[in-house]
This record gives sequence, structure tokens and C-alpha cells, in this order.
Amino acid sequence: MATRMSATVDDVLRLADAGCRFELVGGELVEMSPTGFGHGDVELRVGRRLGDFVDRHRLGKVVVGEVLFQLDANGRLARAAGVAFVRRDRSPRSRRVESGSGPPRISRQGWRDFSAADV
Repeated sequence: MATRMSATVDDVLRLADAGCRFELVGGELVEMSPTGFGHGDVELRVGRRLGDFVDRHRLGKVVVGEVLFQLDANGRLARAAGVAFVRRDRSPRSRRVESGSGPPRISRQGWRDFSAADV
């Protein structure tokens, strides 16, 4: 019988350094497929509009590009969002975040999965 190992956010980051794209759900690695042109266009348009609003009202940060977020305290749930808003009080203090610093940890409370169909 094979023993199943549980992955962590550190495993996802190590794989990303090797050029592999994964999310983490319940300690299991879930491979991410490459995004397409339509997805990139929607991501840009949504991110730009949301970012303009958030900047104008100084609400926090908007990031795009499948940014990995750790959604639990024990590092077993991490999702990559095409477009994400992080409240100002939850944003990293520095405008420059090191690439190796790992994903920001946010509460799963209030988290919703959204998807946009290519238009």
C-alpha cells in the first residue's frame, strides 16, 4: 500500500522555482494549466478597474497574475488568484515584497471562489 504524503506551501514554492505551477487544496497538489489570451485579457481589465478604484479610495492592494495566497494557518491550503484584492490592513507593509518571501496568509473567512468565462 502506498503512503500518501501531504504537501505544504513550501512544496508549492519549491515547485514554482522549478517552473511548475500548482495550487494546494487540503494538502494535495493541484496542477494549474497555462492561462490563455482571453483569460489574460479579462484578468487585465478586471485588475485595472478594481485597482483604480482601490487606489483612489486607499483601500489596499490589487494584484494580478495567479498570485498564490495561503488560506490557512497550517500551510495546507493555498490558491492562486487571477485577480485579488487585499485590504490595506492585511497588505504587506513594504511596497517591495521579496519574491522568496512566500505567499501572504489570509483568513479563509469570507473567501469565495470566482471564475470568469472568456468573453
